[in-house]
Amino acid sequence: MTHLSERPPPLGNPPPAVGEPGPGADGTPPQGPASLTSQAYAAIRQAIIDVQVRPGEPIAENTLARWLGMSRTPVREAILRLRQEGWVYSIHRKGLFVSPVSLSDFRQVYETLEGLEAVIARLVIERATDADLDRVDALLRQQETATEADDRAAWTAASRGFHTLLADLAGNRYIAETRARLMDQMGRASRLTLRLRPRPTEPTSEHGALYKAIRRRDVPAAMLLAHEHRARVRQESIALLEAHLPDVVIW
Repeated sequence: MTHLSERPPPLGNPPPAVGEPGPGADGTPPQGPASLTSQAYAAIRQAIIDVQVRPGEPIAENTLARWLGMSRTPVREAILRLRQEGWVYSIHRKGLFVSPVSLSDFRQVYETLEGLEAVIARLVIERATDADLDRVDALLRQQETATEADDRAAWTAASRGFHTLLADLAGNRYIAETRARLMDQMGRASRLTLRLRPRPTEPTSEHGALYKAIRRRDVPAAMLLAHEHRARVRQESIALLEAHLPDVVIW
């Protein structure tokens, strides 16, 4: 785990907040309070999603400010937003803590994805070209190579790329944006269970079956496979979290 006492890599430039000016003519991002708050928010939120700080661990404004190399004011404002979104919570006279993983929320997110990705499969069949599907096939080949090597990091990157590309090929930005938000919500649970799972032979095989159904333009089969894939992963993930990580989850 990366401790927050360590300085993070340089922050990227998050999208301008509502009402915040964009980059100047020379491409330099603004450095006013709103920009620093946005950067603090993005960095802390990503650290939580990436499990650099585990669920239930305490966090402190001064530690975060040192980690980010900025004053406490933008950090305090970022934490307020994170509290409103449920990423952190406070206990009277004890301080701030990273929220545990809610298995109820995780289940509901996955149930939503089960339906959403079935629709994505249908839309990809209707709208994607053969050249588009060649790109999907390339990501599937990367998953197969990573599965053989049991390279979890490479497999995760290829798997995420596979699903994200399908969402993009569906040609509906509302679906793509909704799916991206849902993936953020379940990101911590996925990272926590990554090393607890067996070699990803089964999900790779499921991705292959889904790709073949899409390639032959079989809408009923593709929608069913997309739904069943997410349903199985949901059940597996919840079982792993309950069995191996009961200290970081709540129902």
